[in-house]
Amino acid sequence: MGKSINRLVLPVVAVMVSLGLAVAPAPGWSGKAVAAEDQQQRPKKRTRKVETLSQKAYKKLEKAQEALQAEDYPATLKAVDEILNRPRGYKAYDLAMAHQLKGYVYSSQEKYGLAVKEFEELLRIGGDKIP
Repeated sequence: MGKSINRLVLPVVAVMVSLGLAVAPAPGWSGKAVAAEDQQQRPKKRTRKVETLSQKAYKKLEKAQEALQAEDYPATLKAVDEILNRPRGYKAYDLAMAHQLKGYVYSSQEKYGLAVKEFEELLRIGGDKIP
């Protein structure tokens, strides 16, 4: 019985080897070494720092956003102006986002000249930081 199994198994193994389906690993081979080498050869992904709003600006812009959703444009502008009229204590990104929201309000009201001024200020303050 052992000889008959060998007669069946050997041709199958020979076909697998010829197709590259059965290749024995080299002595001492470990998948970890290949994985480590593979990671070293991969180019490192560049990461980009993403700005975030300060907590103070976030609360005021959240209030402005809620007013905007209710289409209460005067309340939206008032909330945004709380930031823009007192810029000390705010990051450039905070101010840029306030200008963006104010520009959006003006464009929604079809006050395009005012909207353009706000968007220009947005780009002047934080153009390189705005995604």
